[in-house]
Amino acid sequence: MVKFIIIAALASSFALTACESYTDNKTENAVISETASSEVKGTEDGSVRLEVGDTEKNNDEQNKGMLIMIGNKRFTVELENNATVEALQKEMSLTLEMSELNGNEKYCYLDEPLPHVPENIGHINKGDIMLFGDNCMVIFYKSFDTPYSYTRVGHIDDTSELTETLGAGDVRVKFELE
Repeated sequence: MVKFIIIAALASSFALTACESYTDNKTENAVISETASSEVKGTEDGSVRLEVGDTEKNNDEQNKGMLIMIGNKRFTVELENNATVEALQKEMSLTLEMSELNGNEKYCYLDEPLPHVPENIGHINKGDIMLFGDNCMVIFYKSFDTPYSYTRVGHIDDTSELTETLGAGDVRVKFELE
């Protein structure tokens, strides 16, 4: 009986090791296929060759900058490179009626949820644009510490006139690709 238990334990150990190894390879392949662009090309001798493109160039092309218009003021936004931004870019141009909250931010709930991977930010900087939950777009116009988690969307490059432009009440903000 003890011999059977030892054999079963060893077999389980080998099975778990095999699953772990398979999972790691699968994850690595998924990352490669998501970040590298590739093209299959035929050659003169009839064989097939896979060419991998320049990943950074492709990400830059996909992740254009964004502009936001508040009244007659235009602000440029440096975007994050994540699934939230990719989904948001597909919705451009977008005009949101944003509400005031806490004297430091404007927010608006979107009609559709976006992909999100919230993280505990710890500190918000004036000009941060973030997603709270999966559908609440937030523009921060003051810096402060926070215990809340957000998904980063981008950051307004020049915030010198941001607080005055957003004003004290609700505001209409137009988001568009640069």
